[in-house]
Amino acid sequence: MANAGWARWTPLNLAGIAAHLAGGAVLTGANKGRLAGQHGVAATSTIKTALTMAALGTTAYARVLGKRLEGAGDVPVEGGTTPNPATPDQVTRAQRQLMALQWVIPVLTGAVLVVSARMGEQQRPTQISKGLLGRLLPGR
Repeated sequence: MANAGWARWTPLNLAGIAAHLAGGAVLTGANKGRLAGQHGVAATSTIKTALTMAALGTTAYARVLGKRLEGAGDVPVEGGTTPNPATPDQVTRAQRQLMALQWVIPVLTGAVLVVSARMGEQQRPTQISKGLLGRLLPGR
């Protein structure tokens, strides 16, 4: 049952990922001057990119594990991420990994949101001024 739901969700999930990446590319292009000129913006952008890639990677791996569960067919389990004593070892391993990923993915996504908020603060005029001065006068 859970596999069928996740399979139907996949196209919407892919569309969301594509929209996020496209939006990020547009924002990066629009802010290339700030990336080069304002102290701290490039580092924050690098952190956000790394977190985004980690979130995407774990999401993709969760889908791989989901496909593994789908491929296992109708095996005895307690739930989507909970095996029972008769669950095959391969399925148990995938379920345990999915159990961990169901926490890792939201944590990474939340971290992306926190860094995005920081990037929004860096766009305030006072922060831009301080960032540009910090780049021009490093000892300041």
